[in-house]
Amino acid sequence: MSQWRIIIADSNDYSRSMLKGMLLSSGHLVYEARDGGSAVRLSRSLMPDLVLVDMGIVGMNAYEVAHIIDSDNVAPVILMTQTIQRGFIEEVKNYSVFAYLLKPIDKAVLLSLTEFVIENHKKYLSLKNEIESLKKANRSPQENRES
Repeated sequence: MSQWRIIIADSNDYSRSMLKGMLLSSGHLVYEARDGGSAVRLSRSLMPDLVLVDMGIVGMNAYEVAHIIDSDNVAPVILMTQTIQRGFIEEVKNYSVFAYLLKPIDKAVLLSLTEFVIENHKKYLSLKNEIESLKKANRSPQENRES
């Protein structure tokens, strides 16, 4: 298993500590944020492999945190929630969230979903870069000089 850099953004100290323990015991590097703004700043500076964001994060809406992290091309985001409220799935579809976890979080589920999301995000980035390269190759010499 690879060692990944993972940010846990959760306002609840106990929840953050439990998740941190699960990830550290599997050899990952774990960083913590207590509020949405800190999660965004930490993500931008560390460029982690994954960001876990609790829906109850203070200071900024969890969807907005996910949107900013995705817009900055920083890392995939997994949302964590106690319950699935009406409209949650539809709302998640509007943002760049790769998955969600229901609390309490099972260690085996956390670790397998973490690996799944990180590996698929790598594939996504590779395809995105390939598409950009193909677009650039298909431009005229004049268009390439202008970009």
